[in-house]
This record gives sequence, C-alpha cells and structure tokens, in this order.
Amino acid sequence: MGTRLRPMTALTINKEAEMADDHDVEIALLQKEVEQLNEKLDKLSTSVEELVVAWQSAGALVAFVKTVAALVVAVTVIVGAFKFGGGK
Repeated sequence: MGTRLRPMTALTINKEAEMADDHDVEIALLQKEVEQLNEKLDKLSTSVEELVVAWQSAGALVAFVKTVAALVVAVTVIVGAFKFGGGK
C-alpha cells in the first residue's frame, strides 16, 4: 500500500522542460516590466519635484502680491486721512 511512482517518460521530461522554459520566460518578462515601471517612477518623481518647486514659487509670488497690496492700501488710507480728514 505504498505510493506508486509514475515512471518518467520522455514526454513528461519534455513537458517539465517546457514548463521550466515558460517559467524562465515569464520571470524575464516580469523583470523587464519592473525595470520599465522603475523608469516611469523616476520620470514621475522628477516631474513631481519640478511641480513642488513651481508651487513654492507661486506661493512666494502670492505672498509678495499680498504684501504690495497691503502697502498700497496703507498708503491710500494715510493719503486719504491727510487729504480729507485734515482736522480743520
């Protein structure tokens, strides 16, 4: 009542060799795909870094415009106070 082993025939050996070849091909394809994905990731990382720099520059520009606007309002209020509220 032991386990019977199947005899190895040329057909089973050939199938096993084909399966091993298919496995090797699949591994090679997956490795190539991983390399391509890594290249895309590197390009995206560069693009994101450039976008962050642009966003920071835009933020600095907005802060500058707000400061200039505040100065213009302050000067306008001071000039208006002297011109129209001169305390006669």
